[in-house]
Amino acid sequence: MKQIYYQERLQIILAFFIFFMPMANHSFGQIYHVDEGCLTQGFGDPCIGNPLIISAPFLRIPVDANAGGLGGAGIASIRSRNAMFFNASKISFYEASSGITANSAFRLGGQTGNNLRLASLSVFQKFGDANALGINFKRAVNSFNHSLPTSLTAFSGYDKASESLLSIAYSRKLGNHFSSALNLKYIYSNIAYAQDKAGSSLAIPGQSFAGDLSFTFNKKFNLNKRESTISAGLALTNIGFPMAYNNGLARMYLPANLGIGLGWSLALDDQNKLSIFTDANKLLVPLPDEACDDFLCNERLPYTVLKAAWRSFYDADGGFQEEWNEVYFSFGLEYDFEDRLFLRSGFYLEQRAIGGNRNLTFGAGYNYRSLKADISIGQPVAGELTHQKLVQMSISYSPVK
Repeated sequence: MKQIYYQERLQIILAFFIFFMPMANHSFGQIYHVDEGCLTQGFGDPCIGNPLIISAPFLRIPVDANAGGLGGAGIASIRSRNAMFFNASKISFYEASSGITANSAFRLGGQTGNNLRLASLSVFQKFGDANALGINFKRAVNSFNHSLPTSLTAFSGYDKASESLLSIAYSRKLGNHFSSALNLKYIYSNIAYAQDKAGSSLAIPGQSFAGDLSFTFNKKFNLNKRESTISAGLALTNIGFPMAYNNGLARMYLPANLGIGLGWSLALDDQNKLSIFTDANKLLVPLPDEACDDFLCNERLPYTVLKAAWRSFYDADGGFQEEWNEVYFSFGLEYDFEDRLFLRSGFYLEQRAIGGNRNLTFGAGYNYRSLKADISIGQPVAGELTHQKLVQMSISYSPVK
């Protein structure tokens, strides 16, 4: 019986790979435009406002249809099976003892030849009530087909940029309502394509290691004789070694991030439940040195990773107001009918200082026994990406107890 059980699970895993991975064959990130001296989202796109220059930008792009329908709020949402991106300590509060989730995301619209595709696969296994292990693989590819006539050609001609992530997390309950987790990551980022006048390559794929530290609080209680749950999460993510794209002469910080999330759900009656979620995030990356502000610079980073993270809270010329403008927010509302049908809506908000993107999101989900399927779509309403919609799909399998 055990052999049949594991064979069935293996078949499910292979089916997930066959269905989802072909969708991830065309990373998405910010591109340094040499002529304009600024960052863009793709060739032909306008300059964006974010002055922070980072490596491996796909690390901050979630692939999760559940959170996608909630405006990207996922730090405190226990229902989402993609804890490895937002907050790995949530695994300890999953009701299922094990599970697997496959995700896919792609953009609709935008420049021809600039096609974003992302996919990820996550598995988790709980050991008793206190310990849990999670493994995640994420793949992002973006195809470019534009030429830039420059004396020093960066990201020029036809090329396919690709990024990959492999991570493993250990989560442990520290009581009935509190958990923590450590998530270790290996990162591969091949997004830099640069040549000099002679056609010699100046860029190489970047590789690095990083880690996440996260915490979750989750408690159920009765409010006017109605079941209610409050949850909160704190996540320090992508704390790791800077990455180089030019033979190690210059390094760029990873997109280290501090995220805080809150959630509250209330049972309206025996069949209906309403939940609200909100996340606040800030990149722990200092402003670049004016004398060295692109990936081809030969100067070394002036700060260690921890000092750079600390400095990111006070290095803005505009003081506290400018630092506050670097925080971006997600808000989400979820309706649950009989723990089977889910309808979601949300809003993602950036300040103009970091791009000014604002997205209105919608999503839906359905549970059928051990399977759960979700879909979401994000419609930009402001910012540089108003011509692109982000579609995300997720499917999860967890054995019924």
